[in-house]
Amino acid sequence: MLNDTVAEKLNAQINSELFASHLYMSIAAYFASLDLTGMAKWFQAHSIEEHEHARKLFNFMEKRGGRITIGKLDAPKAEFDSPADAWKTAYEHEKHVTAAIHDIFSAAAEAREYGTTAMLQWFLEEQVEEEDTFRRNYKLALAAGDDEWNLQDMDDRLGQRAPAPMIEE
Repeated sequence: MLNDTVAEKLNAQINSELFASHLYMSIAAYFASLDLTGMAKWFQAHSIEEHEHARKLFNFMEKRGGRITIGKLDAPKAEFDSPADAWKTAYEHEKHVTAAIHDIFSAAAEAREYGTTAMLQWFLEEQVEEEDTFRRNYKLALAAGDDEWNLQDMDDRLGQRAPAPMIEE
C-alpha cells in the first residue's frame, strides 16, 4: 500500500501530465493556425506522450493499491505572442514537471517507498531529455524570430518526428 503523502503527490502528477497533454494540444492548435504544420504535428505527438506518462503513473498506483483521483483540469494557455513564446511556455512547463518529479522522489525516499523511487528513475531520466529538447527548440525559435524562412525550416525539421510510441510497462 502506498504511503498517503506519496499517493497524493503521484495523483497530482497524473493530473499534471494530463494538463501537459492539453497544453501541448493547445500549442499544436496555435502552430496549426500559423500554418506551421510540422510544429503542430510535433506538439500533437508530444501531447500523446504526456498522456502516456499519466497512464504510466496511473498503472503504477493501481498495482500498488493506491486510490487514483483525476481532478479538474484548468484550460491551457491558447494565445501566444510568437512561436518562441509558445516554445517558452512549453519549456517552462517541463521545468515545472522536473521539479515536481524531484519532489515526489524525495517524498518517496523519505517514506522508504523504494518501489516508487525505482519507478521514478524512468521519469527522472525522461525529464533530462525533455528539458533538453524543449530548451533547444525554444532557442531555435528565438533565433528564428519572425523570419519566415527560418520558421519554415524549423517547421520542416520538426514535422519529421515519428509518432510517440506507447510506453512499455
